[in-house]
Amino acid sequence: MIRFVLGRLALAVPTLLAISVLVFFSAYLAPGDPADAILGEKATPATKARLRHELGLDAPPVTRYLNYVGGIVTRGDMGVSYQTREPVKQILARGFPNTALLASLALLTSLALGIPLGILAAGGAGAGSFSILIGATARQLPADRRSFAAG
Repeated sequence: MIRFVLGRLALAVPTLLAISVLVFFSAYLAPGDPADAILGEKATPATKARLRHELGLDAPPVTRYLNYVGGIVTRGDMGVSYQTREPVKQILARGFPNTALLASLALLTSLALGIPLGILAAGGAGAGSFSILIGATARQLPADRRSFAAG
């Protein structure tokens, strides 16, 4: 069991690295430039160039990515929001209590419904008709969600 957990933890590192690469470089697919969005279209080229330098947008993409990941790993620094100019860490911290509350209520709801329904489906009185009901409900789910209902 410990070997399994250690193996999963070892796989978490390349998975997180791949996700960070995809998310970071997907920003390059978005139209526009953060400097244009912040300053507007009427800003002078010199003003845009100065802001691009302040934000580090004039550095090559790979350098920016390495600085981003290095900041997270060494200092826990996720950078600064282009829109609000406040640390991303503070923005995430503000939303965390509501996210935690929502996740907790979803977990409690699924446990409150799932455990009794699972016991009923496992063989209580009338389990056959209940299993048919669960099967009919699962068929109404989109195809990519059926495996979750079945397993």
